[in-house]
Amino acid sequence: DTHDTESLEVLISGGSHLSPENHDLITSVFGVEVLVGYGLTETAPVTANLRNHGKKGTLGEFCRGLSGRIEKTADKDNGEISVQASEVFFGYFRQPEETGEVFDGEWFLTGDTGYEDDGHICFTGEKKRTRKVNGQLVDLTEIERALQMVDGIDTAYVQGETNSIHARIVLTDGEADEREVTRRIRKELGHLIASYKIPRTFSFTRE
Repeated sequence: DTHDTESLEVLISGGSHLSPENHDLITSVFGVEVLVGYGLTETAPVTANLRNHGKKGTLGEFCRGLSGRIEKTADKDNGEISVQASEVFFGYFRQPEETGEVFDGEWFLTGDTGYEDDGHICFTGEKKRTRKVNGQLVDLTEIERALQMVDGIDTAYVQGETNSIHARIVLTDGEADEREVTRRIRKELGHLIASYKIPRTFSFTRE
């Protein structure tokens, strides 16, 4: 019903990476400007696309008043997104080891990678062992620990990209039907972790 959206002027996307294809789809469906931003719990907003100056496929520019950079690596076109966090984030409460892992001097290392394109930040992936699933942050190590609690699993390794988590599992038993194994594992995981954290796909090997 067009009456439901006739006052809509702009849509803001955040939480997960918005691909250029989905950007085009949302724009065409609603007929309004779509802007993408990026931030973390530790640092709040990091980037923003401004009205009428947004660039499709990017996270936008570093927010005004916030110092940001792309860490230099061997890959000159891709590095870790970092922000100077001395005024917004001082560390994790009573977790000095974890705090030390995410700081380079006064620079907070986001764990996300990207590159700059004419002042706009383009997202390329994640270094840290977390992924976003429908905007929810998922800890891959937590999923691995849950899988280790499931009967018949020897070891498990979880990987993936945004909205696509995959588990590689070594089984200790002789169940032959992988569909039944997958169904059983999904059911047991449902008692251990939130449903959105359960891997989308599985692959199996046996001892």
